[in-house]
Order: sequence, then C-alpha cells, then structure tokens
Amino acid sequence: MFSRVLALTLVLGMASVAQAGAVLEAVPSPSSNPYNPCGYYDAGEVVTVEFFLNQVPPDVDQELRMIHIVLDGTDAALGLGSFAWGPTEFAAAHYIDADPGAGPAGVAAVYTYEVDTDLGPNPAAQLTLPGNGSAVSIGTMDVTMPVAVGDYALDTTGSEISFGFEALGDPTAVTYWATGGATMLHVVDQTMVAAAPDMDKSLWRPNTNVMLLEFGSDITVPGAGEVEVVQLLANGGFGADLSASFTFTVEDQGAGPRVLKIKEPATAVLTNGAWYSVRNTGAWASAEPFKIHYFVQAGDASNDRNTLFNDLSFINASVPSFGVGDAAREDISGDGNILFNDLSVANGFVPTFGTPKPTGHECE
Repeated sequence: MFSRVLALTLVLGMASVAQAGAVLEAVPSPSSNPYNPCGYYDAGEVVTVEFFLNQVPPDVDQELRMIHIVLDGTDAALGLGSFAWGPTEFAAAHYIDADPGAGPAGVAAVYTYEVDTDLGPNPAAQLTLPGNGSAVSIGTMDVTMPVAVGDYALDTTGSEISFGFEALGDPTAVTYWATGGATMLHVVDQTMVAAAPDMDKSLWRPNTNVMLLEFGSDITVPGAGEVEVVQLLANGGFGADLSASFTFTVEDQGAGPRVLKIKEPATAVLTNGAWYSVRNTGAWASAEPFKIHYFVQAGDASNDRNTLFNDLSFINASVPSFGVGDAAREDISGDGNILFNDLSVANGFVPTFGTPKPTGHECE
C-alpha cells in the first residue's frame, strides 16, 4: 500500500440521516527512478494509482453500497488502464461500465467504474467504511505517463459514493455524496543521473562530508536555498534547511560542468546517526526536482551503515595513502589522506549501529 500523501478535494452533496462525508484519494506509487520526488515521473513510466475512501468527519460505521469513479476531467494524454477492485467484498456483486454516456447526474464521463450492491441486503457484497476516519483501499489502476514533459491531471471530480447506514440497521437507506478532485502528475526530463554516495548510503565522516551529484546536462551553481539539506523526521517531517552552512561548487569531471559538489565545513553541521535529504523542490532552475537520502555514520568505511571493528580493518589496509579523492571511505578525517589518525577517529565511534530511515519518507 502506497503512502497516502496526495488527497483530493472534498465536495459534499446532499445529506440525509447523518452528517458525514466520504473523501476519495488517488495515491500514485513512487517513481521507479530513485531520484524523483513524489509525483514526478520519467516519460513513459507506468504508475500504479491506488484509490482510498474514508469519512470526513469520522462518523458511525457505514456500509458502502455504490461507487462511481468518474475520470472525465482527466488529461487525455494519460494512458488509463483497467480498474482492479481490491476488497474481496466487491467480488460478490459488481459491474464495470465504460459507457462514456453513463456518468452520474448526466456527466459525460470518459470512464465510469461502478460497484453496485444496491440490490438488497447482501452482507457478502457490502464493504464497511469505518467510522474512525481510517481509509479503505478500494482498488488500483495503472496509468502510463506521456512522453512529453509537462503537468497532467488525474481528475475524479464528479465521482459519487453511496452507502446505507449500518448503525441504524437499515440496509436500504442510501445517501449520495459527490467527492473527488485532481491529482497532478509531473513528467520530467530527469537530469540527475548518479550520486556518490548513492541513495540511502552513509556519509562516513564526523565533519567535512562531501556529496557529489551528477547530472545529465550542464549545470550552474545553485543560489542560496535553491538546493536544500534537511533532516528527515518521523511521520514525513523535515527539519530546518541547513544548506547555508555548506559549500556548493560545480566540477567538470570529463563530461562538462555536470557534477554538483556539496561540502560540509570542518565544524560539523550534520548529526551522527541522523538521516538527511538533499533536494531540489523546484527552486533550482538548472535541474528538475530531485531528492536523495543519506544516513550519517562516522567511521563506516565498509559502507554498511554501522561502525564496527571490520571498518578499522578496511582503513588499516589502506594506511598509508596520500592524495585520495573525496569518495575514499577510508579517509575518515577528510584531509585527503589515509593515515593512523583515521583509525583513531573511526575507533572513537566503535561500536555504533545504523538506525532505520524515519517513517513517512517512502517517496520523498
């Protein structure tokens, strides 16, 4: 189940018996490209969109009776696949209607998907929508992104929900609710092609950490705050932007000015044992939006996000070495050499173990 990060606009219709509404959420899966943030995809990528229903505000448990998912406002360039119903309760009685003229309330829908259990009491065909505000997954649809770069709407405006009131013991009572809105999907000419360290790897120094981000076209140095460095917090939260403390330069490593070098100063900015995101949310015009996550584990020469005695063995095998590059993991002190002082620095962190990435950052 995907992280429910994109909610659609709620539009209430007529109410009867109880003052509660239903909201329909369309939640696209993360991109297969690890550097794409939520909602950004490569040209032609197939995205699985999961649909959720919940009640707003929470109310009594209610038996779901009928769903129309109307997509007539959806951008025609999106390739819509068939709808796969999720709950087993729907297997007992449902039909799919793709007639463009069959939309609710006279809407000329491009696609209308309907599960109809309004044929009398049938517990096997009734899905209960919990009154505690939690969401129920009703199914998925594969959507193929267009080739052209741009912004595309998956629009469910005009969709309808119908349910009876289980708490009142009346399986024939039905209230209709209009729900839906637009989820924006972005096709980008993804320009970030590689990173050192790569996604979810560790930064292995107590200070002077270096991140090298490579792009597929020439770039310029970002301005203040255009590329952020933020700590990942629990439940999808972020800390303050720390980028003002870092040095940003652009290097030519053979293909042109395409490598962004981000360097931490000698006074530590990053906290050992914490997770961070380096990201462009759109402010930096040189590149499309991107993100990459790092864990800080000083002394992690073996690149397993732990600092143990085996890391000391890795370092010792390279002593002495001079003039090593930024990517040399045995250089714990960050002075460009691998010497006994690197062993000493690493030994001060033995043993420490990596921590899992904070929750809520599955695609961000």
